[in-house]
Amino acid sequence: RVHSLSFVGRNRDGEFGDVMILFSDYRDVSGVLVPFAEKGSFDGSPDDFWTRTLEKVEINPSLDPALFKAPPAGASR
Repeated sequence: RVHSLSFVGRNRDGEFGDVMILFSDYRDVSGVLVPFAEKGSFDGSPDDFWTRTLEKVEINPSLDPALFKAPPAGASR
């Protein structure tokens, strides 16, 4: 398991600083342990921007093949 991740990143104001993300609440999803909680800090202070909680994770879900069809020529997006 990965316990944490640290790197130099930017905060919401664009300032550079040390980012630390702590992973927890590992759950088995199709045989893979996935952290459902990530608590982040920026320069040692808790930071909601880097914090998240996952509600659901799917590994290799079935996708509708139509999602991968190119739009007709001349069609606007």
